[in-house]
Amino acid sequence: MTRLGAVPRGARELLVGAPLQVKLDRSLAAAEVHAGLAEMLPGLAAELAEASTVADPRRRWQLLSALGRTDLVLARLLEGHLDALAILAEAGRSAVPGALYGVWASASGGTSLTLRGAADDDRVSSQDSGGFDGNRQELRPDEQDGLLSGTMRFCSGALLLDRALTTCRDPAGQLQLLDIGVLDSRLVAVPGSWPALGMDASASLDIEVDDLPIGADAVVGTPGFYVERAGLQLGGIGVAAVWLGGVQGLVDATVRVLGDREPDAHGLAHLGVVSVAVEAAAATMLTAAERLSGAPVHPVTGLCDLPAEQLARIALICRSAVEAAAQVSIQRLPRVVGPVALGRDGDFAHRLADLEVFVRQHHAERDLARLGAAEFAEPWTTGPGSNPAWRFTSKPPGLGPASS
Repeated sequence: MTRLGAVPRGARELLVGAPLQVKLDRSLAAAEVHAGLAEMLPGLAAELAEASTVADPRRRWQLLSALGRTDLVLARLLEGHLDALAILAEAGRSAVPGALYGVWASASGGTSLTLRGAADDDRVSSQDSGGFDGNRQELRPDEQDGLLSGTMRFCSGALLLDRALTTCRDPAGQLQLLDIGVLDSRLVAVPGSWPALGMDASASLDIEVDDLPIGADAVVGTPGFYVERAGLQLGGIGVAAVWLGGVQGLVDATVRVLGDREPDAHGLAHLGVVSVAVEAAAATMLTAAERLSGAPVHPVTGLCDLPAEQLARIALICRSAVEAAAQVSIQRLPRVVGPVALGRDGDFAHRLADLEVFVRQHHAERDLARLGAAEFAEPWTTGPGSNPAWRFTSKPPGLGPASS
């Protein structure tokens, strides 16, 4: 069979970075991996701090994909740190020097954090009114301190981080973003709340918060800042870059397991389908990078200054393309290596399990339905010779800002 190994892989070569040279043995028990992460994360976070300010989307996504290709748990934690630094910069704030950050913003299962006035608890809710009173003023930490309570799920790095940007609801029901220290005794990680096999070493535990004092300097941005900012969609594409690196890492592990043993025709066909899927996802992200790089720049934040609907569409297409490549890989690559790798190769097994869990941050058919509704509402009828940029520039209904 003719070999094509010397032929450049196009978009994949341009977007997916080389894995980092770190020693993280995922075949070990989760607790041992977690201990190894605790030792290496601070140094890596310091080395990568400048990456949070990289304006070139392709360069940033190349770095994030390199992290994902190295290890998805490592990438999840470092991506969260870099995302937190970028959010703070977008808000015109600085991070606490030397602190390892995460972003905790899940609203899973109806859980959330609430902020109430420390000296006036009855401002939060009233049995007489049955809930929030729309006439009440929001909590203003510049006037008085507040108390934060509740449960936050999926707090990645719960036992490793120094600080987190976390969302909460203020007394007016508005979404606020807070910069909090997570080593306080009033934050308790719930043992056993992350029993998953995939991403096991991330320790993405539930955190219970009991009356954590919140001062004026903890509030980041204005109410709604977290979900209304341009960086939300850009951060969502960054997560997709990590997924793409995770897919390539699984391909790498497959080739390693095979060694000199060439698969049969069926195995080669599976590898071919995966190769096409990864290349297509990388090409989609390169198209998006070109579109974003050519967009106007916001004079304050330095981010691309595109309408929210356009950014939402770009993010949805990128994330959906990578998620599709991940699903192809998850389905086909185990068929190439067989049960021996699944049962006896810890690196392959963990990469597979990690990818299956992590990529489910994509909202599956819900996200695809939003893209389908946009296509139905505004069919693509642009003729040859134009530059539609994959319809990234249109403004369909139902594609406003969405959580990543």
